Amino acid sequence: MNNYWKIVFKKIFIFVVIILTLLLICCKKQEKSDIIDNDDITKEDIKESDVISDNTSNDEIVKGTLILSVNNNLYSLLLADNSTVKELIELINDRVIVELELKEHYQVGRIGNNLLINDEDISVNVGDIVLLDGCYIIIAFEPFNGKYTRIGHISLRANEIVEMFGEEDVSITLIKSNKG
Repeated sequence: MNNYWKIVFKKIFIFVVIILTLLLICCKKQEKSDIIDNDDITKEDIKESDVISDNTSNDEIVKGTLILSVNNNLYSLLLADNSTVKELIELINDRVIVELELKEHYQVGRIGNNLLINDEDISVNVGDIVLLDGCYIIIAFEPFNGKYTRIGHISLRANEIVEMFGEEDVSITLIKSNKG
């Protein structure tokens, strides 16, 4: 009888593994068909319905003219109203790609130019984008404090930010929007 149950459980286990494998293969095929190449996106292609947003509002932050692309998804940014952000928007002709490196509480990557520094002691929250030393973009996936220049905030829930930025190096694209 004991051997009988081992065989039954083994067959059930194999059946479940096969079903899960088939589901995974089907899901991967669906994901690949939905992928958009960032290089093929033009400003005219970006519609309000393509941009993921939770319409978060904050008195310090105003709706900007940059869109964040991560893993072939577009996200709206709420940009800080300061001279650094205005300069960043002016410097980006169409788009800029930033290779980010995973750190303890954030991802960091060098942007091409040095920007104006408007540093202040701030609390950086999950989803905040700040500037370090005028040339490094930081995207926080855990809260921390320090002296930074505010750039903006990604309009997503905290768990989505952690999932997107908290596990491995990420490449982002900042796209200048035709809305503003």
